[in-house]
Amino acid sequence: MKYRNFELKELPTVELIKSYLILHNNSFQVTAQEVYDYWEAKGWKTKKGREVLSLENAVSVCNSIVIEKERARKRREKKKKEKEEKGRINKQKEVVVLETTKDDKEYKRLKKRIRKDKKINRVTPPILGFNYGEQLEMPYWYAFRKFIFAVRGKKCEQCGAEENLQVHHLKYISGRLAWEYTCNEVKVLCEDCHMKVHGIKKENE
Repeated sequence: MKYRNFELKELPTVELIKSYLILHNNSFQVTAQEVYDYWEAKGWKTKKGREVLSLENAVSVCNSIVIEKERARKRREKKKKEKEEKGRINKQKEVVVLETTKDDKEYKRLKKRIRKDKKINRVTPPILGFNYGEQLEMPYWYAFRKFIFAVRGKKCEQCGAEENLQVHHLKYISGRLAWEYTCNEVKVLCEDCHMKVHGIKKENE
């Protein structure tokens, strides 16, 4: 399975899928557990017996299923309401005009506010004022770091060490946050190699 043309070292775990959703600001309606359970039950293969090509496809398919189920539920509720509404209409099919009371207006106002709050919570919080060090303490960075290890492997790409691993940006682009880079724009390095790349010497050297 691939992610952005990179071969994953192993089949996606719940934590890996969760990291992917976080990187996309949780804009999907499906949860990481739902994606994992769905494909795990199918052996990570499509109906035609082919392996799932990419993590993006795996999440998109499950998200589409969740959306369609939600739409079906709303259609059922709509039909139920329409049926109930028809029961209130007389034989001459008179139009029933319901007077909007003050309570109705208050309910609609609160409902609109709730929808707005949910939308706000789904987007990235205001983080442009944070420096690089503060960005590395945010959950978006930890999710990105975990994802890079899954894609590029958990060992230094220069010396092969498997401890004290860090993510090295090949170059910094103005206006981008620490996690707004592709897999091709970063490398996995151990702490020693990372310091050497940046020209930093250890205190005992």
